[in-house]
Amino acid sequence: MSIKLGNDYLVWIKQLPGGTFALIKGQQSGNLKISAGTFDASSKDSGGYTLKGTGLVDIELDFTLVANQLPDTAGFGVLQTAATAVPRTTVELQIRKGGTAGVDPGDVIFDAPFYVSDFSPSFGQNNVVSFSPKFVLAGVPVTPFTMA
Repeated sequence: MSIKLGNDYLVWIKQLPGGTFALIKGQQSGNLKISAGTFDASSKDSGGYTLKGTGLVDIELDFTLVANQLPDTAGFGVLQTAATAVPRTTVELQIRKGGTAGVDPGDVIFDAPFYVSDFSPSFGQNNVVSFSPKFVLAGVPVTPFTMA
């Protein structure tokens, strides 16, 4: 049994269409949320129990990063451009194991197109400038999530 450390998993970004993947520098904690809506599937003969079925799968990704690695035109630059574009543009995100050296194709544990739905900078007094981007799924995952 081995313990997995979050330090080894980083988000890489690519502008769509085209582009190349780049590491978004300054990452701290992140969350990948995979959930499904539910619907009521109970009937008069379900014994008084509410039975539910699952609907469409919803995937969201969010993380925090600090602006200690700027200028980062490849990673953060693509993120900022996508977050401030009107209308919004899509980016492709990968979560890779292997830290900053996660360049082997086998390092990809998740890959999907997203929209940047939130891009919230924080300017705390006596604190680093940080960002909290949130991403919502824009298409079918290229590589479904697998913990490797």
